Amino acid sequence: MFPIFAGLGLLLGVIGLFFPKAIWWLREGWKFRDAEPSNTALIITRIGSLLATGMAVALLYMFIYVLPRW
Repeated sequence: MFPIFAGLGLLLGVIGLFFPKAIWWLREGWKFRDAEPSNTALIITRIGSLLATGMAVALLYMFIYVLPRW
C-alpha cells in the first residue's frame, strides 16, 4: 500500500516540477474565475514538488532495497 502512495507522490512531484501551473490550478485556481498564479507561487510550487519527488524516491528506494532484507 505504501509503495502506491510513494509512486503517486513521485508522479505528482514530477508533474509539479514540469507543470507548476497545473498543480497550482488543482490547489487554488479552481476557486477563482480567470485567476493567474504569481511567479512566487510557481517557484514555491516547484520547490515543494522537488521536495516531494526527493521524498518519494527515497521511500521507493527503501521499499525496494531496504525493507525486503528484514
